[in-house]
Amino acid sequence: MLLGGCGGATVAPNTNTQVRVIDALKTTGNVGVDVNGDFNFFANNIGYGTIQPYGLASNQSQQVIAVSHGTSNVVVPAQTLTFAQNTKTTILLTGTQGSGSFPPTLTTISDNTAPPAAGDWKLRLINASQFTGGAVDIYVLAPAADINVSSPIASSIGYGGAITYVEMQVVGARNVKIVPAGQKAPILVNLSVNPAAGDVRTLLLLDNGGNISSTLLSD
Repeated sequence: MLLGGCGGATVAPNTNTQVRVIDALKTTGNVGVDVNGDFNFFANNIGYGTIQPYGLASNQSQQVIAVSHGTSNVVVPAQTLTFAQNTKTTILLTGTQGSGSFPPTLTTISDNTAPPAAGDWKLRLINASQFTGGAVDIYVLAPAADINVSSPIASSIGYGGAITYVEMQVVGARNVKIVPAGQKAPILVNLSVNPAAGDVRTLLLLDNGGNISSTLLSD
């Protein structure tokens, strides 16, 4: 697969540079992610909640823009992006088309998927849910642990934001709880996980109707 680069040059993608798209953008229709005029390179005709698999990407400077599917109507303005060799990157689309409170936004998130130390696993959070009502904290607790006397593994993750991976020892099943920043309740998400050594996971928060949905991705 080739990418038309700046100035009309043809740029072969670097085999160790990978990009995926997560569509958490609320629009009246599907969108495509256009890279230097190629509407099919990253993602085409995708809808809300789509998690596009990693694909090869160029490591040269390129213009990336989100448009309404089948048109040239801009949903998210163009950005100039460069993806380093030997990396993985998530392009996160968030916001609501036509909204002043949640303008459509394209954010790049570095996916450091290097394996954890022996006997450990890694977890991070991407908050793409408007229904969280703002920033959130994330707790990873033993099933019988009391959140009221526990500390979060990360705090104040705002809408459209992500944390770097947190590495933890594998010690059996865990409950992952998401709560409003600085609070212990209400619990917005309560997810049971049973990680294995070497796991590298992303917990993605999305809106589902009037609720918050959580999806645990393997990175």
